[in-house]
Amino acid sequence: MSETIIPDQTATLDVDGPAIPAVLPILPVEQFVLFPSMVAPIIVGDEKSKQLIDDALRGNRLVGVLTKKPEAPNIATFENLYSVGTVAKLLRMLKMPDGTVRLLVHGVTRFRVVDAIATVPYLRPRIEVLNEVNDQENPETIAMVRNIHRLLARGVELTSLPEDLALTAANITNPGRLADLVASNLSLKIPEQIEILELVDVKERLKRVLFLLTREIEYLELGSKIQSQVRTELDRTQR
Repeated sequence: MSETIIPDQTATLDVDGPAIPAVLPILPVEQFVLFPSMVAPIIVGDEKSKQLIDDALRGNRLVGVLTKKPEAPNIATFENLYSVGTVAKLLRMLKMPDGTVRLLVHGVTRFRVVDAIATVPYLRPRIEVLNEVNDQENPETIAMVRNIHRLLARGVELTSLPEDLALTAANITNPGRLADLVASNLSLKIPEQIEILELVDVKERLKRVLFLLTREIEYLELGSKIQSQVRTELDRTQR
């Protein structure tokens, strides 16, 4: 088992750092959506992706992470992948005895596939970086941020959302990053996560995340109410 560790300073990379190339190698993933500012593990098993990783480590260590459409065949083609994804920095690589490669990646920024450049030895498209439209001083934005914090606290009270999620959210000053953090921690279907990833207008992203978070809290409160009623009925029958 061998490991390649990238220096820690790469974890602080942002869009204002090293330039993102116009053509980017694509690392396809399944049942997972990487959001900007998110640090996450990815397991790679196919030979094309392994070669991509080796080439990226010899270069700028940047890859484009695209999610496979749930209904698409298990073949990495542009048609089978969503066209919007996240540029990621490779932070760590660990080669496992079973032949797979475990990566730790850091989401940098959103991007969109413009057109295909190559499909061998792996997918390489021309990309467009998607810059956020972010007005942090907008009263509606401020109100939605406050509502998200309130709902996160309620989710922790209902023992469904992890306590450290609310604590992490409290230290985030960028509304767009807050929306991404919440979206990545809710039990959302892949199309719902992609919908949020595609929203570059932060106010619209907050609206969508607030709706989904409200829905989650309502489910939790209903479940708590039903559980309380069942417990009351059991206590009554046992007397």
